[in-house]
Amino acid sequence: MALLTNKHIFIITFLVAIHCNSQELIGKWYMQNSTGLLETEITKDSITFNEMSSSFNTTTNEGKTGIKILKKVKQAKKTLFIYQYEDDKSEFQTLVFTPFQKNEIIKFIWNGIETAESINMLVKSNKNNSSTLYGYNLYSKEYIDELKKRKSVESMTLQDFIKYLSVYFEKLKTQDSETIKLRRSYLGASHYKMDIISQTLLELEYNPIHNIIIIENLYQKYIQEPEVQTFLDDLEKGLK
Repeated sequence: MALLTNKHIFIITFLVAIHCNSQELIGKWYMQNSTGLLETEITKDSITFNEMSSSFNTTTNEGKTGIKILKKVKQAKKTLFIYQYEDDKSEFQTLVFTPFQKNEIIKFIWNGIETAESINMLVKSNKNNSSTLYGYNLYSKEYIDELKKRKSVESMTLQDFIKYLSVYFEKLKTQDSETIKLRRSYLGASHYKMDIISQTLLELEYNPIHNIIIIENLYQKYIQEPEVQTFLDDLEKGLK
């Protein structure tokens, strides 16, 4: 029986790591939007999307929309899911995902390289992309059930609201420089801004699953407070 060399062990370990990282992405994941959740189901050969309420009920009569995966490519910590539109075969497209918090959160990267004339060009462009990658948080259902046990947004104190504003605007400033460069249709307020709100609430250990009405009520509750006005005035001065 032949003994395994160090080279063989390295190759086996590398292949197992690729398989495990890809498997971490398989399943149903849920992203916050203005009205509830967007379900994203990743399988080995397709990705489908479905609008849902925060209680996981389907809220649209349009049914699921999705794409058929032509090729899956692992690069460092991210995975490219390459596809083509049925009515346009002139370019190849990719959706990029990366594991973030095992079995709880994955990231849907929104500033990767999305299109190219060939699969090889698409793979190479993403490999050479040195930008800091930003992405939407997609949560597992089990993790959402745990998150709902956290403090509610409605219970947020004035001091926590000021902390929330500080973290939110810092995230917005950091990521807005990328959105200005990209100007992509899916970076509208219904997804992009709501996801930054969700990430901010998560960081402050509040339940990040909410809707736009809850957030608007929170702002109305505290926006006229002197401490908040002082914070916003200082923020405005810092932007000049």
